[in-house]
Amino acid sequence: MLGNHREKAEIFEVPSNFRLFNSFEVYNKSQELRDKIERNLKRRDISTSDISKHKLLNIKNIKIYKDKIEFILNISDYSHYIYTQKNCLSKNICRSISSIALLETSDNYFILAKMTKDSPYKDLYQCIPSLIEKNDCKNKIKGELDPKRAIIRKVKKELNLDISDKYESMECSKLIVGENISSIGFFYHINIDYSKEEMENLFEGASNFEVEKLVFIKNNKKDIISFIGKENIKKIDYLKELFCRKSSDNNFIDYLRHR
Repeated sequence: MLGNHREKAEIFEVPSNFRLFNSFEVYNKSQELRDKIERNLKRRDISTSDISKHKLLNIKNIKIYKDKIEFILNISDYSHYIYTQKNCLSKNICRSISSIALLETSDNYFILAKMTKDSPYKDLYQCIPSLIEKNDCKNKIKGELDPKRAIIRKVKKELNLDISDKYESMECSKLIVGENISSIGFFYHINIDYSKEEMENLFEGASNFEVEKLVFIKNNKKDIISFIGKENIKKIDYLKELFCRKSSDNNFIDYLRHR
């Protein structure tokens, strides 16, 4: 049985005022650390260089103010999220930062993605993920980044769907945070103007770089519980929390202050 992906995650309420900034600094790892990461990639049978060595942003620092929170990011030349899966408590941790989209069709189906075998999360079922990149800018001069632009870019690339018209209405509703803050995902639930059948047709023309296929789950309790309960597929761990959580989300700023 495969069950859920083993990395732990917690769901938090979103701070009312948050901003992301690129420091433009490069995170330089020691050769010893690079060798460790390479061995990790080989163990996971990941050979696609564009995935495994692409320059990505990770969290350098988190600043808490009275009425806002700022995420300061730097650049890593390895897929930090691969590394953190095996090293959640490492002092050298590279904390990944991403946007996570749960799309819902016009006929009320949630869309999940099964990741390709070449993806760092190969064969895993999850919402549409997009690591935030340096070109996902809100303000280029200040280096301010926009999680919503990351979603628009990824959904267009992987699903062949343009949701740029949803930009103004998109609201981050949750933070999905990995163990020891090994990752932070800005979660968006987005209602689209396409049916399940229309999305299946659109997906046929997509690039399918990391998404192998789409999975449609009817937005009702019975179908959601049935999918979550399946033990013969790998599901990212936050799905159960996301769909089945009854209690209110935790406060992320309080969590950071008490660490």
